[in-house]
Amino acid sequence: MLKNLKLRPKLIGSYMFLALAATLLAYFGVQLAFREIVTDAIPTLQITAQISVLISAIRGDTLEFVIGGDEEAVEHLNKEIDKLNPLLKQFKNDMADDAAEKEPFEQLAQIAEETSVVAQEIIQAHQQTLQHHEELDTLAIEADTLFDEAKSTIRAEIEQNLQAGNLAELRQNVFPSADYLDQFIGAASLLEVRALEFVSTGNEVAWEELLVAEARLAEAQAKLAPLLEADEAGEKDLLASLDSMAERLQLKSKEIIETHRRTLSRLAQLDQLHQELNDTTGTIELVMEEEVSGSVAATTRNILIVSGVVLSLAILLGVFLTNTLVRPIQQLVNVAEQIRAGDIAVRAEVATTDEIGTLAQTFNSMTAQLGNLIVTLEDRVAARTQQLETVVSVSQRLASILDVGDLLHQVVTITKETFNYYHVHIYLLDGRHEALNLTEGYGEPGAEMKRRGHNIPLAAPKSLVARAAREGRIITIENVRLNPDWLPNPLLPETCSEMAVPVMRDRQIAGVLDVQSETVGGLSQGDEAVLQLLANQIAIAIHNARLFGETRIALHDAQKLQQLYTGQVWERFSAVRTTDYEVRSSILPPLQEVVTPEAIAALQREQTVTLEAPTSEVDSLDLDNQSLMPSALATPLKLHNKIIGVLGFQDQDPNRRWTEDEIALIEAVSEQMSQAIEHARLFEETQRSAWRDQMVSESTAQVWSSAEIEGVMRAAVAQLGDKLRASEVVIRLGTEAELVQG
Repeated sequence: MLKNLKLRPKLIGSYMFLALAATLLAYFGVQLAFREIVTDAIPTLQITAQISVLISAIRGDTLEFVIGGDEEAVEHLNKEIDKLNPLLKQFKNDMADDAAEKEPFEQLAQIAEETSVVAQEIIQAHQQTLQHHEELDTLAIEADTLFDEAKSTIRAEIEQNLQAGNLAELRQNVFPSADYLDQFIGAASLLEVRALEFVSTGNEVAWEELLVAEARLAEAQAKLAPLLEADEAGEKDLLASLDSMAERLQLKSKEIIETHRRTLSRLAQLDQLHQELNDTTGTIELVMEEEVSGSVAATTRNILIVSGVVLSLAILLGVFLTNTLVRPIQQLVNVAEQIRAGDIAVRAEVATTDEIGTLAQTFNSMTAQLGNLIVTLEDRVAARTQQLETVVSVSQRLASILDVGDLLHQVVTITKETFNYYHVHIYLLDGRHEALNLTEGYGEPGAEMKRRGHNIPLAAPKSLVARAAREGRIITIENVRLNPDWLPNPLLPETCSEMAVPVMRDRQIAGVLDVQSETVGGLSQGDEAVLQLLANQIAIAIHNARLFGETRIALHDAQKLQQLYTGQVWERFSAVRTTDYEVRSSILPPLQEVVTPEAIAALQREQTVTLEAPTSEVDSLDLDNQSLMPSALATPLKLHNKIIGVLGFQDQDPNRRWTEDEIALIEAVSEQMSQAIEHARLFEETQRSAWRDQMVSESTAQVWSSAEIEGVMRAAVAQLGDKLRASEVVIRLGTEAELVQG
């Protein structure tokens, strides 16, 4: 029954046996002692807890914005700061006058103010990073256009020189210009990729690789500048545009890295402030514990005074009051010590409904709120950290995969198994931009849909996937069974919620990442942020893989073109020159018998062949009297993997055996001969071209030296007859009709 009474009835009932003065003295003494706790300690603890909660919420909103880029987090952060400012003002007004007690409260206020400032700086820095990211994407589009223009200019110059037959210009300037332009484009693309990689991972290795990309870009610029003719306005403007684009890409990449580094620095400062907050909160709890202990001591002293006045009942009254008042307060102090030591789960025992019980209930409520807040924040930070680590890991693994099929298989498998989704599959937009084809899916359902050639028209009105691709934004359905636009799939009967994430690069839709959960509401806003980041990385990886495939095809075509060109040149060269010789003595006469058995075998097999008695190594030939033939060896002469001739050896001794060292020596000599013959051919072509240019120049000078028609014609006839050694040269002037009739 006494437990259900307030302190006042308890004290009045206890002092009924004493004088009225002793009763009043004890009552007011106890009230005075508790007044300090209720009016000072409890409000201070409450406002301290509120400030701590707001600081932690500000930190959480800041991290949420940095992780997901959600503008709602910024709005929520500003609201928390608006709530924090009046609390700080009230907190500063209620600070203790004692210097020792005032210090931790001032530290808490300073931490709160610094946290607000640092959080706003982080928001500003990250917003700048996002803005620079968008500007870099726009700049990348401009760069692609400029690079296409540069390639078109080089191709036009190649065609022009091919038509004009300026092979020397092609080799010396045009082809090197194309190669250096490809190096320039590759370095510029690498610069952009490393800047975005640093933002995604914060890895300093990306910064070092960015510096390497800058060096490559500068080297490509230096090599490209002398080859582009300054006197041609188009190439001069192109060179200036390329230089400007390189400078802008370098500047924008460094701006992104600089702002992101500032964000990381402020995040580290925010974590330091959070640690200081925990330390300061513990100090304040210790101060309040001492204050409560002082109040308890004062109450005890008042009780002892009353016990001294009422000597006859001192022992009984002291025991009663001690058991009634001191024990729950001491228990509350013990609980506070355990909480300060880190045991957030401990709770104070609420044995009565009086003021002490109310204090215990308030203390328990505050402790529960603090524990829930700590657990919630730790869970959110841990979940977001794990998700980001997974995205970073996936991005690193995707960067090393250059096959689109393998890449998408890895993405689907990692996403499903890491985040424990019900199902994951990826659609890619076809070349005509009319349908979304299912390219990869998880498990047997995904394999079955691939076998069926599952696809969704882009204009499908009741498809979440098509809608996400059309609108270029994430479409999330918390309960698909209640959504009329959802199309059920019999292969996935357990689907309850679905999220379609557009896979975009440079604001162009490449496909859709479709994620399904077997739980209603199983896909949250946190999943949206992480999956969008993953989808962006998928788009970049797909783009890189496709570029690698295109580059590999282009390289193969270039090699084929080089082989074709070499073969055509040597066919023309062999048609006008004697190219077959044999050595029998110190002279070098032309070879009379071109087709020899060993030569045919070497050409057929495209490798070194030997003919030795009594059997032949050439299985494809039907030779008579092989035992009477001389021992022979032939090896093809190759240039750029194209056969241009055969080098053969014969020994009249039929028992001659060609050793491995001799064969290796002959093959090495054949390689050098191929190069030497090619150099000689090119030298002769150069000489003929120089002679032809000289003849044209001299003839043109003689023709232009005369100012009269008759003199021009006479000079032209004389020069043509002399240079061409012609017996007769005729030039007639007239209209087409006159010349036909005459």
